[in-house]
Amino acid sequence: MSVKPRRAYPVVGAVAISLALVACSGSTDSSSGVAGASSPSEAVSSANCPPGSDLTDTTHTDSFIMVVNAGDPVPMYSKKEAEAEHPKTGEVMLGGSMSSGDMDQDMDMGSMSSMEMPDQRHLTVRICSTDTDDVITDASPVISITDLTEGGEAMDVPVAVMKGVKAGPEDIHFGNDVSMPSGHRYEVAVGLNGETGTVILTRP
Repeated sequence: MSVKPRRAYPVVGAVAISLALVACSGSTDSSSGVAGASSPSEAVSSANCPPGSDLTDTTHTDSFIMVVNAGDPVPMYSKKEAEAEHPKTGEVMLGGSMSSGDMDQDMDMGSMSSMEMPDQRHLTVRICSTDTDDVITDASPVISITDLTEGGEAMDVPVAVMKGVKAGPEDIHFGNDVSMPSGHRYEVAVGLNGETGTVILTRP
């Protein structure tokens, strides 16, 4: 599926973020009308793509199971930094670059904490095959987020590829930091290979 980029979140150099959470699903049926699209209520279970640990919901298309999660930013490292520093927590960025999550302010990763940027969430999606349940590791998904509370337009999320610093390729997921003010309701759409899945998340 060819998706024309819309207004995107700014992208800066790599070093801190993610989606870590307390299961709080705010899903509703929201089929996108795209071929292969499904709603969260139709999602299938998956051993390799279980629900996230934070603000999370799962959807599926004909070919893919998609688990969307939004949580606190975590430290991010390039592969070179991870090899040199041997961090015990955080994530390694395998491709793409991280965003500050703020349309009006770029920042060096790690320069501000989640306490200083309370609206910032680490929005990610883990994708598995509906046929084999294998984790999809080499995908190029298109992710967008719409603030339904503000009635805003869909915003494309710059997609970085990442995994936990101690994890293997089965932990690979996609996403970036975005601004998600508390009390707002969001639609997150994930497009891959002509199929689109959507979830609705409401941030407490």
